[in-house]
Amino acid sequence: MFGVQTTGRGDITSAMMRLFAAVLIFVSVLGAGLWSAAARADSDDVGSAFFTGIEDFPLMPGLSELPDATLIFDSPSGRFLEAYAVGKLADIDLQQFYGASLPQLGWQETGASTYQREGEALEIIIVGPAAADGTRTIRFAISPLVAGQ
Repeated sequence: MFGVQTTGRGDITSAMMRLFAAVLIFVSVLGAGLWSAAARADSDDVGSAFFTGIEDFPLMPGLSELPDATLIFDSPSGRFLEAYAVGKLADIDLQQFYGASLPQLGWQETGASTYQREGEALEIIIVGPAAADGTRTIRFAISPLVAGQ
């Protein structure tokens, strides 16, 4: 009545609700972004990259493809493919990576560094000894499965 203004409880409650809603939206957006990043990381279990021109064959992290050495030949009996990569790695790392990733792509292990899938045979070979700097060359060869294999 004398020009004194009071703030009602409703104004404070309304402001708190708006602040709570803003924080909730922020946390939801942040959580969705983190969940999306985790989902992308999980989907990369097979490998973060694939060989150029070979859409279904992963390139192990730490290896660099030698694209000029890749040979792909399709024939009536199936495809012949030879690809090379280089990197510093231990034999066990190579075995563990491809032993875990290739079955996810339908390859079945048939022996030490050999696999089969849908009429194809795959062989992974470490070519020669390591270079002086520890770099190794890996050969990946896919060919039609020969009867009796």
